[in-house]
Amino acid sequence: MKIYIRIDDSNAAHTRLTVFVNGANTGTLCMRTEDEVVPFLLLLRSDFSGGRALKGDSYFESGYLWPARRPAA
Repeated sequence: MKIYIRIDDSNAAHTRLTVFVNGANTGTLCMRTEDEVVPFLLLLRSDFSGGRALKGDSYFESGYLWPARRPAA
């Protein structure tokens, strides 16, 4: 499975993400930036970098998180 998270917009309150699975747009999420998005992205990153992903699985992020437009990855 190939998971791609595109961060479309991020501010102090909310971040909007578009989620793609195997190239298909599966929807847009809007979550609170610090309380929800940061832990959500850390969870996905740890699953893929911690050896729990299956062979051929991949995970990628693009875009910027609040504050100061820091890179997501």
